[in-house]
Amino acid sequence: MDAYRTEDEQVEALKRWWKENGASTLLTIVVVVGVYFGWQAWQKNKQQQQAGASAEYQQLLQVTMELEQDASDARYATASHLVDSLKTDYPNTLYARYAALMQAKLLVDQKDLDAAQEQLRWVLESKPDPELQQLANLRLARVLFAAGDAERALEQMNSADYGQFAAIYYELRGDIHTSQGDLEAARQDYQSALASSAGNPDAMPLVRMKLDSLPRDTAKDTGLANDES
Repeated sequence: MDAYRTEDEQVEALKRWWKENGASTLLTIVVVVGVYFGWQAWQKNKQQQQAGASAEYQQLLQVTMELEQDASDARYATASHLVDSLKTDYPNTLYARYAALMQAKLLVDQKDLDAAQEQLRWVLESKPDPELQQLANLRLARVLFAAGDAERALEQMNSADYGQFAAIYYELRGDIHTSQGDLEAARQDYQSALASSAGNPDAMPLVRMKLDSLPRDTAKDTGLANDES
């Protein structure tokens, strides 16, 4: 036997169901449609953001290439403007973070180490991916060391994850400890750099030269030399 015997009964059942459930069903439809179109708008905006950031970053790359040929104040100003624009308009993109790294390098070339530090700290504060964070930490430590603040450079590295840049981190630590006269620490750092160089110590001949050039004028150094041989 059919659930409903007549067409009229089916119509009446539908009316009752709509009276009981129609409002919530309509609300659900409205929410689903709203979410769908909202997601579509977000995707479109994201694509537009990426396209805009990419275009400005390409301009920045072009200007930095031109700076290699003619390091004029006008070109430096143009590069700085593009970096500021990327950081302001597209702060959560990789383009903005790499632009800040690029600007830091340009500022180092101009001997403006304080401003270079600001750019690198901005990258770190933007919560980049681990590899970019490691690179920004390393460059900030280098700038601090170049500015004559060896202790802060070491502190910057002490709190960092070295990751794939471990060999370069240890080399910089060795350079800093050498400048401070802490030759034993420098020796350990250079040895760690060689050990971290993808299992191929010969891949870092400069580090090997730095290690070999350290004085061995103490009994402790002599013992290390015997161990290494």
